[in-house]
Amino acid sequence: MPLVNGERYLISSWRPRELVNLNLGLVRLLLWGPWPFLSLSIGLPSKGTLGGSGKGRAFQMYFGIKCDPSKTDDARRNGYPSGGYWMRLDWYECAAFRIHDVAVQPEWRDQGGS
Repeated sequence: MPLVNGERYLISSWRPRELVNLNLGLVRLLLWGPWPFLSLSIGLPSKGTLGGSGKGRAFQMYFGIKCDPSKTDDARRNGYPSGGYWMRLDWYECAAFRIHDVAVQPEWRDQGGS
């Protein structure tokens, strides 16, 4: 388990994937795997995003292990031996309650924004 600048990571060979995407218009529940990450968003998509792209403002709660795409990309560019997906394990990165711009179309590179 690498420790980089005081941040804890798990390097996984599995890319995060949506397991459940329950969208009820104002409320969306997302469950990612194989590492548990659950996101609940309550809010409206912004204008022009009903087609499936862009971000909308929402109250979001999430809990779980999320991917750090910057570290993942840096490791691949710098030839890090594992070449996997870098997952954040720090407690302060594993949970949030906030009003935030949330992606209408979930993306593994932005789990916290999905």
